[in-house]
Formats: sequence, structure tokens, C-alpha cells
Amino acid sequence: MGEKSKLLVKAVGKGILKGIIYYIIYYIVIFGLLIMYVIPMLFSSLNINVSNIIGYEMINIPVIIWFIGLHIAIELLRAFIPYGSALEPVIGIILLYIILISLNYGRIEKYIPEYHVTLSIDASLLLKTIFYILVIFSIGSVFSKLANEYKKRHKS
Repeated sequence: MGEKSKLLVKAVGKGILKGIIYYIIYYIVIFGLLIMYVIPMLFSSLNINVSNIIGYEMINIPVIIWFIGLHIAIELLRAFIPYGSALEPVIGIILLYIILISLNYGRIEKYIPEYHVTLSIDASLLLKTIFYILVIFSIGSVFSKLANEYKKRHKS
């Protein structure tokens, strides 16, 4: 097996492992805590059981595939393309966007038959604001990583 093949196998292996780890951290732990505990706690004072309103699948295959695929892309960029590691924050923003899509951008509308009322929650402005702030900081991070990478490569 050649040097490039070993590097490719190593990058793909690390990408799969990191994708699964980040899926567990971001989707299962953080997103799961938000959906299963924080939001129901906010509505507990209203005596509304929101656990049957908000759908949450702990094992979401399309999201797992996105996490693994994008982390493989990060590792391949880092291994084979000069300055490729600087694009890592962009991949992080894409993953955050995928989580926002699975949250329907913070919009939930559900009919509650026991109360004969339709519950409508719209947190899209808050989530989009947080997303755009993170995008701005990520762009700054990309430029910072590019500068650091440039300095490392051109030390004389």
C-alpha cells in the first residue's frame, strides 16, 4: 500500500470516527437535551405536555450520514489540500445548518386534542440570529486559520 493510500485510509477512518463523535455530542446530547428537557421545562408552568408535540429521533440516519460525510471531507481537505484545514469552520456551519433544518428553523405548530388548541411556537428569529452570529465568527476563524497556516508554511 502506497503512502497516499495509507493517508487516504487514515483520513477516511478519522472522518468516520469524528463524524460519529460529533453526532453524539451535537445531535444526541445538545439537541436532545434541548428538545427533551429544556423546552418541556419551559412549558411545564403552562401544564402543557410538549413531549408529544416535538418529534425527536435519537438515531437520525440522514443526519448521521451528513456528519460522517462532512467530517470525511474535513479530513481529506486537511490531508491532501494545502490550507484545507482552514475550511473546517465552514463544514461546522454546514452541520449547524443541517441541525436547524431538522428543527424546521425553530417553527413548531401542533394541534393538542386534549386542550382543543393549536400550539404554535416560532423561535426562528432567535435561531437564525445565533446562526448568523456563528457564521460571522466562523468567517473570521477561516481567515485566522489561513493566516496561521500561511505563517507555518512560509517560515524561513
